[in-house]
Amino acid sequence: MSSHLEEPLLQALYMTRRLLAQVENGELVQAVELEAVRSRLIRLGVAEVSSANPQQQVEILREIQALDEQIAAIGSRSREVLVQQLRQLHRGRKAGKAYQGRSKHRPKSIL
Repeated sequence: MSSHLEEPLLQALYMTRRLLAQVENGELVQAVELEAVRSRLIRLGVAEVSSANPQQQVEILREIQALDEQIAAIGSRSREVLVQQLRQLHRGRKAGKAYQGRSKHRPKSIL
């Protein structure tokens, strides 16, 4: 059974697992909301370090850190994809404007 002092860290660990699942599923709004609560729990848990079982607390923090690294990797890949999509969109808009510009200056045919 966990002590009262370990509860914030355990809750943060469970939230981190949920956060990873949300990020994997593209539920970014929910992930941001969950992150705010999770961050407070981590700060609270670290501030209340228990001398009763410090090893368990270290293990929990290591697991949280490993999950955070997975979340960061997903975020990095997602950011790269988004940047590529924005570049394609920009090129498409630029081409569209160029086409519109040429069609305005093109003489109308007489038929």
